[in-house]
Amino acid sequence: KKKKKKEKEPKRKSTHRCLGLVAHAKMDELSAAVSTGDVDRIISFCESVELLEITPAKHIPSEELYCTLMAAYLLKADLNNARFLWKRTPPADKTAQLTALWSIGQALWQRSWAAALSVHFAWTGQAAVMLPVLQERIRHDTVRLLGRSYTALAAADVAAHVALSPEDALAYCLSQGWTADGTTGLLSAPAEHTVRGLTARDSGLVARLTEVAMHLERQM
Repeated sequence: KKKKKKEKEPKRKSTHRCLGLVAHAKMDELSAAVSTGDVDRIISFCESVELLEITPAKHIPSEELYCTLMAAYLLKADLNNARFLWKRTPPADKTAQLTALWSIGQALWQRSWAAALSVHFAWTGQAAVMLPVLQERIRHDTVRLLGRSYTALAAADVAAHVALSPEDALAYCLSQGWTADGTTGLLSAPAEHTVRGLTARDSGLVARLTEVAMHLERQM
């Protein structure tokens, strides 16, 4: 009797190729989400992919996924979800870049804006696109809060909170519409940055002003 030929195992090349195409498509989708600057879209996309990552087929490298999601949470000032992301991230995926991102989150949690702005890292992937936006937002919001808390400030005092030299802090404030007294050199925020000039959409900040002012006083 003739022996039956053993059936060959199906080739896996086509499967790997399909998975590669899926991963490539997901990376393109992530890049597109980041390019729009729509933080909610970035978060929604990353969270949905994170659920898929429990399967063997990795659509997006873990570092890229966790770092992009962490940066998005920080951009939205969603520190609770940033903290939960850090807690649920597997130890093996807590890379140097993710650790640096979380250190920014920790600084923001403690309202230490200068510390948040002083975190330096050679950002890669989508974080390299998102971090300059985050840093500018932190600096911009900090200057606005300073303007709402004080009638006049020295450039050196502003500099201490935005991680800039006094000269750069002066230039930055002037670019935001602040004025400098010709005699004292003290900086004053424009009227729309003061408490009296708050609009309805800014009203959420009013409740924080006393706390912020007290925090600033402790640091000066």
